[in-house]
Amino acid sequence: MIHGSLTDSDLCYGGPLNLPKRDFESYILSEMENVMVQNLGSSNGVEVKIYILEEGYEADDYTITLIKKTSYKFIAGWSNIAKAKGYITGDEIGLLWDKIAENSFFVLSSSLFNCQRAFQIFI
Repeated sequence: MIHGSLTDSDLCYGGPLNLPKRDFESYILSEMENVMVQNLGSSNGVEVKIYILEEGYEADDYTITLIKKTSYKFIAGWSNIAKAKGYITGDEIGLLWDKIAENSFFVLSSSLFNCQRAFQIFI
């Protein structure tokens, strides 16, 4: 799992969510299929599906773009997610890759870290 606290730049309108490069490469990239990894470096990146599970059993899902420039980023949709979920600077989130779906992430919010429960983001 990779995790961190959201910053002002992560939450600015239209801005990307920059993912920690070392952790992304160690814990997520190594689990992705080669075709997806190659397409991350294209000018369009890859379209991914994100499912956010919060407390309870319902999940919100979004489509977002994952791309590699100088770092790995969620773009084209990230700011809509942040706004819809009401994220603020300092909120802690985490990401896990779903190997079974081969295009999915699991995400943990700070409230779920505290009770050791998970929510998912599927790419």
